[in-house]
Amino acid sequence: MKIRKLTSIFMAAAMVVMLAACGKTESGTPKDTSQQTETDKTKDSGKGGRKIAVQVGTLEQTFYTMCVTGIKEAAKEGDEVIVYSPEWDQEKQLSQVEDMITKGVDCVLMAPMDADGCLPSMDLLKQSGIPLLTFDRPLNEEDYDLAVAQCLISDYDIGYNGGKALAEGLKEKNGEYKGKVVTYCYTSTLAGVDRLKGFDDAIAEYPDIERIYNCDDEWDSETATRVIENVMTSNPDMNGFWGWSSPSTTACAQVCKSAGRDDIVITTNECTKEVYDYIEEGAMYAGLDINPVGLGKTAMNTMYDALDGKDVEGIIYNDVTLITAKNLNEAVTPSYEE
Repeated sequence: MKIRKLTSIFMAAAMVVMLAACGKTESGTPKDTSQQTETDKTKDSGKGGRKIAVQVGTLEQTFYTMCVTGIKEAAKEGDEVIVYSPEWDQEKQLSQVEDMITKGVDCVLMAPMDADGCLPSMDLLKQSGIPLLTFDRPLNEEDYDLAVAQCLISDYDIGYNGGKALAEGLKEKNGEYKGKVVTYCYTSTLAGVDRLKGFDDAIAEYPDIERIYNCDDEWDSETATRVIENVMTSNPDMNGFWGWSSPSTTACAQVCKSAGRDDIVITTNECTKEVYDYIEEGAMYAGLDINPVGLGKTAMNTMYDALDGKDVEGIIYNDVTLITAKNLNEAVTPSYEE
């Protein structure tokens, strides 16, 4: 669902930005074919009759389920969308690609789990002559030729704008750009590295704002709650937090509420319904809506253009929107929900 673009002082820096990140289900080949091959029957028929394979790391992460929603919404009537989720298992990823080839799919839309780990799968698709489009996570530059296009989120810009938003939140809360802030960013992925770099570059523009710690842990709610409680205890002067995922950020909001720490300014680079609710009640300052439904639609439409022989850009970035209490009422609904 598309959210109206809104101007904000926090979006002054490059806003051609996008995101991402992860979770777990079991699924070698699709478990429930009737559900996994659902297509949107309300579209114009177009050519129709194509088999479209979609592979995401997991269907237990809301971000990816909503990317799939966008793909299905953009699919043409008569086309079959077959969804795979290897649950972060690279061997399973390859076996699923082999299954796609056996099924005779016409194209593949893949969210790579890892730029290096997905190479055997992408090479196999190339050898089989099946067009591949990747989305969410970038490929290594030397492998760009393996995909007809990449539909991406600019992780650096997400981190940068998250840092700018947190700085503005500290200024609004305390009257000055000053604070000791903690981040929760998983740097075992290239996306996490780029986001944290963007964040650090943003707050470097404010000499009195210091990042004192990064929580480089798993970001499920249980783990995040335990980690944040420990960090807050060890750093009682902490007054700002930025999380790269909604589970870690909502965990921070819950810990702060339980501890009576309403002095901590909280921002995140995701916008779920829960994040919206926290922003509305004042427990969070801002979130970046990375619009995964829009990302899925862009990926599907770009693949259709490639299949129809049209020229497509090699890299296409998905726009995001900064959400605060100031524009919350105008942002009709989160682009995805918990």
